Amino acid sequence: MWFNALITVQTYKMTLQEFAMKRVITLTLTLIVSASTTVFASSINERQQHQRARIADGIQSGEITRQEGKRLAKQQRQIAIKEKRFRADGSLSRKERVKLQRSLSKSSASIYRSKHNKADRH
Repeated sequence: MWFNALITVQTYKMTLQEFAMKRVITLTLTLIVSASTTVFASSINERQQHQRARIADGIQSGEITRQEGKRLAKQQRQIAIKEKRFRADGSLSRKERVKLQRSLSKSSASIYRSKHNKADRH
C-alpha cells in the first residue's frame, strides 16, 4: 500500500518536472524569437557592410578586377535602394526581409565567385 503511494508521488513529481521543463523551453524559445527579430533587422546592415568590405579587400588584393568591382558595387547599390524603398513605410515586413536577405545571399555568392575566379587585374 505505501509502495503504491510512493510510486504515485514519484510519478506526480515527474509530471511537475516535465511541466517545468516544458515551461522553460517555451520561455527560452520565445526569448530567442523576439531577440532574433531585432538581430534580423540589424543583420541586414551588417551583411551589407561586410560585403562592401569584402569587395574593397578583393579589389585591393587583385582578386577582383575593376570591371567586377563595378558590377558588384552596382549590386550593392541596388540592394540599398531596395531596402530604402521597403523601409519607406517605417518598417520591414517579414516578406521584405526575406527578399533583402535573398538578394544579399545572391550578392555574397557573386562576390565569392569574383574573388575565386581566374581573372585578376595584373
